[in-house]
Amino acid sequence: MSEINIVSFTHSEDLDGIGSQAIVHRYFKVLKHKPDKSLLNRSSLTETQIDSIEKINLNYVRTDYTDYLYYIAALFAQNMDKFNSSFIEKMGVVKAGFIDKWNTILKILFKTQKYAENDEPLDIIIPSTYDIILKIKDSLKNVHLLILTDLGFNPSFKCLFPFLSNSRISLTYFDHHEQDEITQKFFSDLCGAYIIDAKRCASEIIQDYFLPDDKIANKIADYSHDSDFRKWEIKETEKWQTIIGKYSRNYDVLDMFVNNFAIGNFSAPEIEQLYQDLLKWQKSQENYLMEHITKKKITLFGIGGIEFSFSASDMRPGRSLRVIEQKYEEIFEHKFKFFDQEHHFIMIAINITTGKVNINSNIINVYKIASYFGGGGHVERAGFSLPTQYIKDDVKSNNYYEKLKMEDFIRDIIELISQVSELVKYDV
Repeated sequence: MSEINIVSFTHSEDLDGIGSQAIVHRYFKVLKHKPDKSLLNRSSLTETQIDSIEKINLNYVRTDYTDYLYYIAALFAQNMDKFNSSFIEKMGVVKAGFIDKWNTILKILFKTQKYAENDEPLDIIIPSTYDIILKIKDSLKNVHLLILTDLGFNPSFKCLFPFLSNSRISLTYFDHHEQDEITQKFFSDLCGAYIIDAKRCASEIIQDYFLPDDKIANKIADYSHDSDFRKWEIKETEKWQTIIGKYSRNYDVLDMFVNNFAIGNFSAPEIEQLYQDLLKWQKSQENYLMEHITKKKITLFGIGGIEFSFSASDMRPGRSLRVIEQKYEEIFEHKFKFFDQEHHFIMIAINITTGKVNINSNIINVYKIASYFGGGGHVERAGFSLPTQYIKDDVKSNNYYEKLKMEDFIRDIIELISQVSELVKYDV
């Protein structure tokens, strides 16, 4: 019997990433389709083995825009036999245990990261990320096909090029985050399927590719579009986004979404119960967020009156920014409209447990700020990990807000905007 190992690798924090995995799960596990031969263009499987595939093992990786290098390095470490031996020797990857191989690969990847050039990768890893990778590492062995969805665009992708081009792991890539020409050319040449479309979310792209006429997959794509393009016209989507945001590091909860959505069950009682349990906690975090908000009006690129706000909570940073939007009239005395032609804003939120930072704006390119710190995202909304230079060494706390050198951070962010970002004008 021939079997194939597929890994679906996606964004952990939103409905689009998890929705795209639900569509992949529906295609391979519910409807039991086999991968098209064209998708296995780099696989070590022979044509005879591909024709006789009887079993598909499908596993999942979920990451935010900043931790993805840890996960992809773990996958590389578990597939050393799929790399050219001369490349492995040249890279100096040790043939020891998983941790040693993982750490060696991370050091190679981190050499390209300006924000982390003086850090040891495993010294600055978020503990929960470390625990997740150790838990899932065995599912990353002997990968034949890697399906990437909704990962954002990060200039650091280029550090992956030598590994990907020297491996026999087949790759497909579906996303709506636009990439530079060098990255597009690399993935276009390498992938069995490569589609980037800024007008559709990742779930829509992958649904059109794998299951264009499937009603359940189409419904998943519609829900994801409503959430990812900030329409919020479907009442369930904000509820689901709230749950996914809170449990973005809980694979059991994310599996619950994937498994239920893949069979068209959009009203699972266990998901509804999770939401009800979250409401009280969320209210306490919304209060914390508003109690710790910093606001000011600043001038950038000769434009005055730009509304700058910063706060923190234990909610996903994207959710915190959504709450700031909803309570904007309390902060700046006018209602919030994202693509407002009259009022310009820059808003930042940090997660107090993970140190993850999100930045949104309707006037500057925040992606350039996030990418400077090793993160990624969109022009108008992006994220990154709090750089270590803004963490107080003498404060013993698990709360990143309490450890934050806030004045330095805000000052440097505003200064950095002038140096590396640019104005963005939206036609709305």
